[in-house]
Amino acid sequence: MDIYPFSDDPSLQAEIRARLALGQLAILPTDTLYGLSGNALDENLIRRILMLKGRSAPISIIPHSRVWAKNLVHSRCHSRFDDVLEQTIGPFTTLWPHAGDEILLPMPLHQGGLVGMRFPRG
Repeated sequence: MDIYPFSDDPSLQAEIRARLALGQLAILPTDTLYGLSGNALDENLIRRILMLKGRSAPISIIPHSRVWAKNLVHSRCHSRFDDVLEQTIGPFTTLWPHAGDEILLPMPLHQGGLVGMRFPRG
């Protein structure tokens, strides 16, 4: 596992993306703290993160786009999604009813029917 400081270097960013695509784990900065990072669609990696954190409960994700995040949320919440997101960008995790599609997100990330999402500033 490697630690990557914030960098605008395109080659470093490409290396990080490539490693994450291969199922590797990284420690990356967010707006408030460093966090374990990996591909949220890789169930084995999610289980590894849960083991490393000593948790059985779901962990929050930082979605790569608002569109993808909105697709994870149950349709009854779509009308409020953008407004809530505008108010909670930064050091907040919001909990949303999951859309229920196992293809969108592995079960360990929405156990109990909820998915936690953060949208860091920056």
